[in-house]
Amino acid sequence: MISRNVIGRGIVNGLSVVAVLTFILNLLALVLPLYMLQVYDRVLTSASLSTLGYLTLIAVAILIVLGAIEAIRQVVVQRVGTRLEIDVGEKLLVASLKAGGQAQDATGQIRDLAQVRSFLASPVFSALLDAPFAPLFLLIVFMIHPMLGALVLGGIVILLMLTLMNQWALSGPQRKSGDAAATAGNLVVAFARSGEALRAMGMARAAIAAWGEKTADALNAQDRATRANAVFSGMSRSIRLIVQLGILGLGAFLTLRQEITAGMIFATSLVAARALAPVDNLIGGWKGLLQSLSSLRRIDQVLRVKGNDPPRTRLPAPTGHLAFEKIIYVPEGAAEPTVKGIVLTIEAGEAVCIVGPSGAGKSTFARLAAGALQPSHGRIRLDGSDVENWEPDERGRHVGYLPQDVELLPYSIARNIARLDDTATAEEIMAAADLAGVMDLVKKLPDGFDTRVGPGGLPLSGGQRQRIALARAVFRRPRVVVLDEPNAHLDTEGEAALNRTIAQLKRGGTTVIVVSQRAGVLQSVDRVLFMRDGQIAASQSREEALARVSPAVRSADVARAAQA
Repeated sequence: MISRNVIGRGIVNGLSVVAVLTFILNLLALVLPLYMLQVYDRVLTSASLSTLGYLTLIAVAILIVLGAIEAIRQVVVQRVGTRLEIDVGEKLLVASLKAGGQAQDATGQIRDLAQVRSFLASPVFSALLDAPFAPLFLLIVFMIHPMLGALVLGGIVILLMLTLMNQWALSGPQRKSGDAAATAGNLVVAFARSGEALRAMGMARAAIAAWGEKTADALNAQDRATRANAVFSGMSRSIRLIVQLGILGLGAFLTLRQEITAGMIFATSLVAARALAPVDNLIGGWKGLLQSLSSLRRIDQVLRVKGNDPPRTRLPAPTGHLAFEKIIYVPEGAAEPTVKGIVLTIEAGEAVCIVGPSGAGKSTFARLAAGALQPSHGRIRLDGSDVENWEPDERGRHVGYLPQDVELLPYSIARNIARLDDTATAEEIMAAADLAGVMDLVKKLPDGFDTRVGPGGLPLSGGQRQRIALARAVFRRPRVVVLDEPNAHLDTEGEAALNRTIAQLKRGGTTVIVVSQRAGVLQSVDRVLFMRDGQIAASQSREEALARVSPAVRSADVARAAQA
């Protein structure tokens, strides 16, 4: 069952309007059989041209109204689809960002949403809307003559059996095709991100072969599904035409026996067509229906699991005091936690550096501290309040985060630094750039702060991206700044600028957490924390750490000295 995460109140209201319009349309559709009945049984027998004229004018007027209502229904359905894509698309993107989803996850969910919207505009959805009125038309046929009604009922039963068989034949190939296509899409994203490494190491051909194998699996399964659907669609069309033919033949027989009139033959044929059409159309579009239902279930599952944040009471601006209370984090699908019961307090305005070997959980801890991840167990408190009690966007304005893998957005440098905030002033952007020490770097670019970067923009080196991302992290001087490997791609000049930035942040009362594999950043922090196996194994002051190591020593050596 689809939850209200997908079907919101606005969509329900729109579908209610569609249901009312559908009811009116199906009632007005009776004008043709009634017209035929009157023409054959009254006009032809009375030879009254005036009656024919009035009947025709009334029928034409009703059909014009029917066409107008059909157009209105299509517009409403289109708007429901648009509302669905906007509302649910926003929720999906929020859920993906909240969970730190990969790009292929987000694009797959948006693709599912587009599939659902496309289905709403298809004839199959119109058939679904008309299907509840099939019993009404069947009842009318029974009222004309029970034998005709039994014939139409038999046709509907056969069509429903074909529908069930079609579902059974399509479900397996459709599922395999969707899984293989999703895997192939994920491979494309992964290969595109690692394109340079694949070419450099001669892996391009193997990568293409791996993608081709999954794509072939998807296409083969899709071909089996298409063939099965085509067979059942052809059978259903034949059954429908046979029933229509049977109505004419049986109707003629009953007319000769004077049990019905000639007009009833044609009226029954038209009414029966309305009863049979929805089932027939459903069989022809069953593949699209299954795809849309699968997409809806995936969307609903994502929103049920990841959810959306409820409204929060606005809290006062924090000072930057952080407390970690027995924090445990278990990645999705993993058996062991990467962060194991960390208990730590960081005072407002304090700068700490986290060091340790690869795989110690440093980056995971940094993501937890920045609010990019939610702990599996335990609490993180900002100024005494659980971070979960903060409205995410409001908390984000007080947090700066420089991730280990920097990706700039496809906008200008100014918009990147301003965090896409249209209210940001040029003075605020310049202040952040100056604080991060990137003013000279940006001035040398072709269009300065208006230079477009990110995908499709000016290619930047790793160090340049990192320094611009640092300016984004310190925009408007947040109260907490988390820097994950901020000097990984920096030269001596860049590292000196980083140390100046950290020192200025400290003087302004900002709490700074730095994860680093290089010792050059130690001179600007107050404490050095060593992480090992997901836990804080040791803690030293800056002076104690600097007394034991030289700036050129890597953090692994710092860690060993910290344990000495």
